[in-house]
Amino acid sequence: SGRGYEGSVSAYLVNFKDRLLSVQSGSGIQGNPVILSNVGDVRSTGIEGALSFRLSPTLTWYNSLSLSRSTYQDNVVTKDANNQTTTVAIAGKHVVDAPDQMVKSILSYDDGSWFGNLGADYMSKRYYSYTNDASVPDRTLVNLSAGYKMKHVMMLREISLQASVNNLFDKHYISTIGSNGFTNSDATGTYATLLPGAPRQFYVTLTGKF
Repeated sequence: SGRGYEGSVSAYLVNFKDRLLSVQSGSGIQGNPVILSNVGDVRSTGIEGALSFRLSPTLTWYNSLSLSRSTYQDNVVTKDANNQTTTVAIAGKHVVDAPDQMVKSILSYDDGSWFGNLGADYMSKRYYSYTNDASVPDRTLVNLSAGYKMKHVMMLREISLQASVNNLFDKHYISTIGSNGFTNSDATGTYATLLPGAPRQFYVTLTGKF
């Protein structure tokens, strides 16, 4: 930290032993119970950093970055109802729903009365099949908010009115993956496990503090 800025950085290495995953048996709509499967070892490495600048007494710029890599270390052997074994080659493959990069940047203004912020949020692609043949693309979302606050209004210590816009540019993207579980392979891209993100949304919020 120093005059006008504050930052941090951290690195990590995590080795999971005998990690268990819930594997869907049959299609999700059938309602079959999931099967706990030992997928062996999983390794996660990464580095994370954050840096905040005080550009002026009223203006702050916050930034964060996460770079990571999570991979399965072993193949998985499964058995069907006829006791036939199948090897699922996932050794070295990315862990499902684990993006490699995430970036966030927020510019904030507050002069004691007027306040607001403009933020951008980036996430890299994510896999939803264990063999990594199916994924959803990266996405960047922009959010905007602005408001005004007053002190000592009637019986209230503070009152504020804020307008917000989420997904400012009405980005079409996939928000949730794995809603129907994950699958070993989905080369055709037809496995029903994806949920779309919310479109552009507007909010107006009135807040009072006693």
